[in-house]
Amino acid sequence: ISFNCFLYDSWGAMKAKHYSTKEIASGHDQKKFSFLDFDLIKNNFKDEKNVNFIKGYIPEIFNRGKHPKKISWLSIDLNAAKPTIAALKFFYNKLEKNGIILLDDYGGSNYIDTKKAVDLFFKNKNSLIFQLPTGQAMIIKK
Repeated sequence: ISFNCFLYDSWGAMKAKHYSTKEIASGHDQKKFSFLDFDLIKNNFKDEKNVNFIKGYIPEIFNRGKHPKKISWLSIDLNAAKPTIAALKFFYNKLEKNGIILLDDYGGSNYIDTKKAVDLFFKNKNSLIFQLPTGQAMIIKK
């Protein structure tokens, strides 16, 4: 099976502007991911030919680089409402019918702003949202 994989990440600390005041107050730490090593991650995929690494911050990263035209699977784990919604706005129309979005930050008590924003985003979309016991959500585009 052939596929193309696009990995978007800052591979570093979050920007404060991506967090809401509520998210910061509830314990979101913008330096939490500053330990990530981009070269180590790339090395883990060195034998994979179809992996595209797009390093930067969402949504700014969407203004440059190579992006997929169509997708069937999207996994979002951005730990904040603003970049999560930016990613949904950028990718939703690229998602094929019956495509799946796995949203990591949905049902947890630290992600109330994200859940509210995601529910509003999908309010008038033909999609199904299933909240999983893990706190994640699986969204299927109909």
